[in-house]
Amino acid sequence: MGRLGPLTSQALGRSPYDDAVEGTGEDDPHEPERRYDEKGRIVNPETKRIIKNVIRAHNEVMLVIGVAEPEHSAGDSPEVAMAKEHQAYESETGRTLLSIGRSLGILGIWGVHGVRQRIMLYQPYSNVEFWELAQYERQQYSLKQLLLTGLPSFVVMQGIHWTRLSVDWVLKKPWVGGTLMWCQFHFHLFLTMQRLNLIPASKLFPGVKFFIPFTNTSPIAPPPPIGTLSPSSVGGWLNSLALNVAPYVAFFLCGRIWNAVHVHVWPHIQKRLPHPSRNPAFHTRPFTMERHPTVSEETWQTVPESPTLGAADREIRHGRNSDPAVVGLDAVRDLPHHQGIHDMESFQDVPTLQALEGQASAADNAIPLGAVRRQSTFSSRGGDQDYGTDEEDADIINPTLISFDVDTTESTEQPTGVWSAELRPSNGVEGRLVPKEEPVYVVNPLTSLPSVLAADILTNLITYVLCAPFDAMAIRAAARAFARRRGLPMTNMYEISLLDAFSWRGWGNIIGLEIVRLLISGEIWAMTSILSQWLHVTDEEWREFHLEEQEEKERERRRHADQAASDAVARLEAAADAQA
Repeated sequence: MGRLGPLTSQALGRSPYDDAVEGTGEDDPHEPERRYDEKGRIVNPETKRIIKNVIRAHNEVMLVIGVAEPEHSAGDSPEVAMAKEHQAYESETGRTLLSIGRSLGILGIWGVHGVRQRIMLYQPYSNVEFWELAQYERQQYSLKQLLLTGLPSFVVMQGIHWTRLSVDWVLKKPWVGGTLMWCQFHFHLFLTMQRLNLIPASKLFPGVKFFIPFTNTSPIAPPPPIGTLSPSSVGGWLNSLALNVAPYVAFFLCGRIWNAVHVHVWPHIQKRLPHPSRNPAFHTRPFTMERHPTVSEETWQTVPESPTLGAADREIRHGRNSDPAVVGLDAVRDLPHHQGIHDMESFQDVPTLQALEGQASAADNAIPLGAVRRQSTFSSRGGDQDYGTDEEDADIINPTLISFDVDTTESTEQPTGVWSAELRPSNGVEGRLVPKEEPVYVVNPLTSLPSVLAADILTNLITYVLCAPFDAMAIRAAARAFARRRGLPMTNMYEISLLDAFSWRGWGNIIGLEIVRLLISGEIWAMTSILSQWLHVTDEEWREFHLEEQEEKERERRRHADQAASDAVARLEAAADAQA
């Protein structure tokens, strides 16, 4: 710093770490009353506005005189914008393709699911071999009935399910959600009865009365009227009502059990499948600070001080202990594993932040002179770093600790004070093995699609197998109650008990249908995975695509400019010919 250094520093503004000089004179009676927070800082809105204006003017002065340079946000760079567009493309494409794959999976196994339910209900299927099952179904039903029965009701049911769980105003009104759940249950029951051939396949949707209990088309039969108001008659009426509702309650609970099993099994399946994941070492890479030779206490006094150093700066410089704070692996291991590189960098800067704020470090050590770095003159906000809004806190850039290796240039007999400084990386790698960096995978919905879709398929298989006994009992109970309500024959139906006419052939047919379902779903998974790999674009390909697009736009712009110039020349020539 030259002779005019102190004057320049005063002109640019006092550092927040310099000594505060109290003003003199009387207070302005027109000044509004000051309000303070728990830390003693002024929180008047007008005062905060003035402080922000002063900071803005200070920064503008720094830019004009060349002391500071504008800090361009990384989010405004073309590379970051291109990366965001690439990520948005991959995410949107992955979600769309996943929805298409799941829809194709449902359509592919739609007929298989109907056959499975009929095997659980009707006794004649126990006498049919698995290899003759397709021929038997074709004799009983047309191809349209096998593939499309109940599909319109299923589409409406899924739309109601999405509305009930995704629309905000529906979530805020429980009675609306309950009504939609009631309608969803009845659509599910309707399509199941259609698959079991208890409702004609030509009927696309149920009527309005189907949703109203105790009507002539409702699946819930009304209990007999109460003869006399006595405890026995009321109890008998309630018993009849419970018996009429119980089969459909069991059918509803079976669906809830299926969903619960699916939700609990899916994460375990997906975790064990090969899938792209971010490198854990990339998030928890330890940061270490090496112990460097430091200057003795006597040598500290020989280093000249800046005239603008305040009491806080001198306290930092002349600490009680000259050993540097060492941050090792044990301190980093306490960090949560989900923290990223930004958190590690914040942890890295903790000693520096504590020193600049005049606080003691974890080891109660002072920071060496070479490690002290004053706050940038280019202000992000004024005063204490806690004095600002959340938006301003997000834009704070923590100061970086610069480490110096100070070695003597001559022998140890040379007089003290002759030193040379060499800048090295703070996590120096000299004399130690550099671990091989693991690859960092691109993780987005498109690259994760094969594993997610495979987890869906395998989870469905396991859930259907585990819930097969509950499905059989619930389907038999609901179907028998529905047939009794409609007056349909039940002679070829199983009883509700699983031991009624138990047949290994029938359950073997169910297992065989699950294998067929798995094969069909596997083909759809392979087709969807190949399509996802074909739609995946690497960073280099995305840059080339944007470069070609920019070149095409530039050629189009030049073509329009040449065309406009040609038209202008033609008009000038026409005007000259007209004048001649």
